[in-house]
Amino acid sequence: MERILKVAVDPKFKGEVEKVLKQHNLEGCCLGAFTREQRRILVRKGREEQFPETAEDPYERILSAAL
Repeated sequence: MERILKVAVDPKFKGEVEKVLKQHNLEGCCLGAFTREQRRILVRKGREEQFPETAEDPYERILSAAL
């Protein structure tokens, strides 16, 4: 079973977080960074793309119905 964990980490601690993940046989990678302008962008293969404002998330509907 594959599981995914997404976390926001201060860049100062990126290396430390990756080291701890590796100690637990977990793979990690950097997906992007927060900008001062708080623009919503993704960087894929070195190119910037606008981050989608909304997304279809089936789990959001399931969880919101449970609340």
